[in-house]
Amino acid sequence: MNKISLTLAALIFLCPGYLHANPLAFAENGAGARGISMGRAMISSVDDVSGIYWNPAGLTFMGRPQLLVSGFLPFSGTVGGISKNDLVTGFPLGTRASAGIGIIYESVKGIPRWTDKGEKSGEISTGEYLSMLAFGWRFNDRIRAGVTYKFIYKDYSVLEQKGHTLDAGIILIVSPLIRMGLSIVNAVPLKLNTASGSDEEYGSEFRAGLSVNPARMLTMSGAVSAGPDGRLKITAGALFKVSGSLSLTAGYMKDGGEITLGARFKFLELCTVYHPVLGLTNGASLNILF
Repeated sequence: MNKISLTLAALIFLCPGYLHANPLAFAENGAGARGISMGRAMISSVDDVSGIYWNPAGLTFMGRPQLLVSGFLPFSGTVGGISKNDLVTGFPLGTRASAGIGIIYESVKGIPRWTDKGEKSGEISTGEYLSMLAFGWRFNDRIRAGVTYKFIYKDYSVLEQKGHTLDAGIILIVSPLIRMGLSIVNAVPLKLNTASGSDEEYGSEFRAGLSVNPARMLTMSGAVSAGPDGRLKITAGALFKVSGSLSLTAGYMKDGGEITLGARFKFLELCTVYHPVLGLTNGASLNILF
């Protein structure tokens, strides 16, 4: 794999299958270290402010205002400097509703630019902003639903694109031990507009998840997603509560062979991600309750 191909792979940030439904490349990879460390299998198990990305129905589990701040280091095997930062906040609106607002910003600097003759002709940088506004509603003790409005702005040095769309999700509490979740990414087809007037349109992706609690201290989650191409992507994750303030997480994404490990101590979340091609990266989140 040459340098430019490796850099493009880094832009997808371990989530190549999701690109079929989302042109966000490296901005649509998740919010918060805990969700990523569980292999991104968060469709049914999310229960905090990070639901603004994973499944907006998860916002309804918040009992108090919450702030999530995250940062990730570059992958060890990539070209250029990749930075990822999340800033998300949410709060309950009475006993049934919750709302969230947030932004994910990611950039890649120092991407080599090559001529047709294979000669390096300089470097380019990219940046993406994903702004989100979400609302969740608890219908009853078993059914919760939500929607996220997303505005996307992409700056590729020589090209700018922007557009907006909606995600929607639902979580069903089957029993105290079992949850099912469903989310639709780009429930409204996403159109990215450029200054020249040309549009790119992207279809919807369906994600379904199941989480179980076989023991009081253990949560196991799995998710499957399918985009317009019909190809299935499978993820799995687990969370083990060592104590009231410490928990350990692990995950696996079959599409790409990604392995994740993490830990949470009180309000600090840590994550390590290994990818066979991109190498290692580490991230951390502050998940603060008010």
